[in-house]
Amino acid sequence: MFGVSADSSRLCPHCANSIAEDAEYCPYCKAEVGAAPSPEWLIRDERPRQTKPPLREKTTMPKIMLIAGIVLCVIAAALLGTGILGRDESADTRRLLTEKVKELQVKEEQVKAVEAELAKVRQEAVASIKEAEALKTRLEESRKEPAAAEKRLSGVNREPERRSARQAQAEPRSEPRPVERAPAPSRTARRPAEPGVYETTRATEVHEQPVQSSRVISRVGKGTRINVVRSDGDWLEVVSRRGNPPGFIPRDDTMYVTASN
Repeated sequence: MFGVSADSSRLCPHCANSIAEDAEYCPYCKAEVGAAPSPEWLIRDERPRQTKPPLREKTTMPKIMLIAGIVLCVIAAALLGTGILGRDESADTRRLLTEKVKELQVKEEQVKAVEAELAKVRQEAVASIKEAEALKTRLEESRKEPAAAEKRLSGVNREPERRSARQAQAEPRSEPRPVERAPAPSRTARRPAEPGVYETTRATEVHEQPVQSSRVISRVGKGTRINVVRSDGDWLEVVSRRGNPPGFIPRDDTMYVTASN
């Protein structure tokens, strides 16, 4: 293609074709050759040579095919890697989702257990409130019982007065007669007390004999119920159901409750 004279030619250091002595670029491989001398390994042929066609097409085609193969390998590797990574990522995602689902299930079970415990506590609290209300009701009733008993006792104590008042009203009225004053009755002439159950109106002492100076056997507090078998003037003889020895207490320290069974 290009003709170069034998006197003014040199070999291209890149493709070994003959080029002009003053050429700056090789017309075959298009490489920059400049004005540098040829390497020592190149043996210059003084004989005129037949110009060879450029080998660019022969040398560039394998390079292009090699580059294309490398690019295809890189693309295939990238696609394969993407697929593997996609599978790995999807597996990791599924594993993470499975773990999260398990954690949520555990938390849900814990929440259910706490709710069941709260419901149990509420039931116990409601039962405690109802029990407290029942105890309060019983306490109020127990407080009312002494008042009712005292009311009944006051009615029993007033019954003799009412009877005497009715008898006085039923008796015919007569002209008043001068009444001789009788001597004041002594305490020993009091009407005998009825046997039965009595209750102390204040704290008192149980004596061995119906005399204030006799030996004290025991002491009883206010509101204590005692069993009276007979009376001796201003004293009541009491008998203990617990095995204590019998004794006497002042009649004025007691109040009749009911007859003995």
